Order: sequence, then structure tokens, then C-alpha cells
Amino acid sequence: MTSPNMKEICLNQEIDTPEKARMLQIRANRVFRSVKEVCDQHRETLASVLGNMCALKDEQAQGIVVDVLDMVAEKRGVKKMFEALLSEETLDKYISTMRVPDWVLVYFKLKARISDSTWQTAINFTNLGRTGVSSIMF
Repeated sequence: MTSPNMKEICLNQEIDTPEKARMLQIRANRVFRSVKEVCDQHRETLASVLGNMCALKDEQAQGIVVDVLDMVAEKRGVKKMFEALLSEETLDKYISTMRVPDWVLVYFKLKARISDSTWQTAINFTNLGRTGVSSIMF
């Protein structure tokens, strides 16, 4: 009889959670050692192989990375997934690129009932209408 794969371990309701975690870790370590041996034979790292393939828009590699992100997000939450899998520098770069869509600011103006002069200051400060962001893309 072959040992169950990680998906089978996760889906098995008869195994208690601590035992599942231990079984998953043992199985993952065993497979990862094999992958590392193959990478070492080719003098590459798994990260460099997947990273370069994703940068070259290889759909299979992108699918692998997306599956990894989805699994971690499902188990730990999206925020912790970003914190765990992105370096602090990359996470900071990502957050700095985010802008509030213009419609959110207009909605805020309508709900907040602020004066026109205060709104004009907010427009000047936020560059409302000049951000180039018309919707949230997630």
C-alpha cells in the first residue's frame, strides 16, 4: 500500500489535526529533499527556476505559484500569506503602489458631508481625478 499524498491527508476526517500536521510535514520534507537533490544536480534553486519561469510567463509555473499562494491564504489568511511569502521590502513596494480609487473618495465626500473648501483641500491633497485608478482590481 502506498502512503497517502498531502491532499488525501488533508481530506481524511479520521486523522486528528496534530497528527495531520505531523504527517504533512514528514511527507513535505521527504518530497522537498528529492526536489532539492534534483535542483542541486542542475546547480539551480527551486526559487530561481520558478521565478524565471514565472517572469517568462510560463503558465505551468504561474499555476504552481498561484496554487501555493491560494493554499497559504486559505490556511493562514491573506494578510499572513503576504507577510509570510513576500520579503518586507517587496511587501512595502506592493503597498506603496496601491491607491484609493476615485469613486471611494467621492463616496467619502458624500457621506462625510464636509464643506466645499475642505473638499477642495482633499482634492488637491489626494489628486482626485488624476490617479488613473477608476476601480479596485483584485
